[in-house]
Amino acid sequence: MKHNLYDPNAERAVISAILNEHDVIPQVLNDLREEYFGEKEHKILLRTMLEIYERGEKIDPIILCDELKKTGNLGKIGGIPYINYLIDFTVNAYNIKSHIKIIKEKYNLRQIMLLCQDILNKIDKGMKNSKISLIDYTIDRFLNLDIHSSAENIYNINDIITDYIDNLSVENQIMINTGYYELDRLIGNIIGGQYIILAGRPSMGKTAFALNIARNLAKKNKSVAIFSAEQSKSELLLRLIAQNSNLTMEQVFSGQTEIELANNINNIYDLPIYIDDSANISPISIKSSVSNLLKRKININLVIIDYLQLIKSNNKYNSRYEEISAISREIKNISRDLNIPFLVLAQLNRKLEDREDKRPKLSDLRDSGNIEQDADKVLFIYRDEVYNENTDFQHTAEILIKKNRNGKLGSIQLHFDENHINFYSIEKEENNA
Repeated sequence: MKHNLYDPNAERAVISAILNEHDVIPQVLNDLREEYFGEKEHKILLRTMLEIYERGEKIDPIILCDELKKTGNLGKIGGIPYINYLIDFTVNAYNIKSHIKIIKEKYNLRQIMLLCQDILNKIDKGMKNSKISLIDYTIDRFLNLDIHSSAENIYNINDIITDYIDNLSVENQIMINTGYYELDRLIGNIIGGQYIILAGRPSMGKTAFALNIARNLAKKNKSVAIFSAEQSKSELLLRLIAQNSNLTMEQVFSGQTEIELANNINNIYDLPIYIDDSANISPISIKSSVSNLLKRKININLVIIDYLQLIKSNNKYNSRYEEISAISREIKNISRDLNIPFLVLAQLNRKLEDREDKRPKLSDLRDSGNIEQDADKVLFIYRDEVYNENTDFQHTAEILIKKNRNGKLGSIQLHFDENHINFYSIEKEENNA
């Protein structure tokens, strides 16, 4: 192994500190893992010391040598002479943090080198049969490099308080609402890292409602990224035009009003909405695309995915249930990692249509993986007129809040304009009447 990829002296210094300064043992054994060391004998020594420590025994040269002898490892590390050499190895325990830092940095370099070798191997062999591109694979591998110890992810309460207060400032925190007063009053502000499910049967208006929310945010100069696995970017564009002009859906999609279409594009031309309609959208590609937008200094305030069951997984699973569960968990983790709220649309199966009351329930999600458990909020959209032509609730959509972590449950009604696929606040309409 190349010496710039590990530091034997730093490793010896840490082991010497454990043998000579018992006070450093908890810090060293919590901060370091066996694989962080480059020298094989040092890996064996750290593993053995950890086993002794976990048994509640004191680590000293005699116990260490005895344990190594029992496991047949004493000769592998250089025997008693090497233990004595480590005891006498000149080290200042005050510098233990610096020595640990050096070891971790060398470990990180080795991880990066292995990853680069893996990518070069993929380039040589090609990735023709893979569901993801080499670029997406590379980005995902780099983003998920194992370069931190668990101890670095545990924080003292005063650090957490400081970070929380810092994030309360307007410039640091994503805090948005849907633009529908009745809904926002129930679910509260949507903040970074929240995973929100909007579910319903086909034709209920899931995509239309999500686009309405995107439009409401974009008009306040809040950027929205939409990942559409169902409709093309051109179809979403035409929907946005219908929602923001006097043209109906039928007129927009008929192709007979090019001049009017061109005149109405100005209504949405400058909206900060970004659309990805790639054929094989996956959690990896979503994270990669959003990360690229952030690198371009585009502060994404909401990510919309349409819809969950069409997202591709990069791994193989025994069942579709397991696959959807894994995808849902990945998306939730991406939302938390990027500190951006995700509004994820989900399709409900037709079993609910066997009921007399076809309004969705949380149990209707349970055939689709662990979506219910993962979500911070679960909203269902229901329009009675889809099933009952003579309903008293014509042009009305119900938004059912069935899960709302740290918030209220309930339902609201919105007016639905089918010609323009727009949802309006009924209270606002009554006030304007």
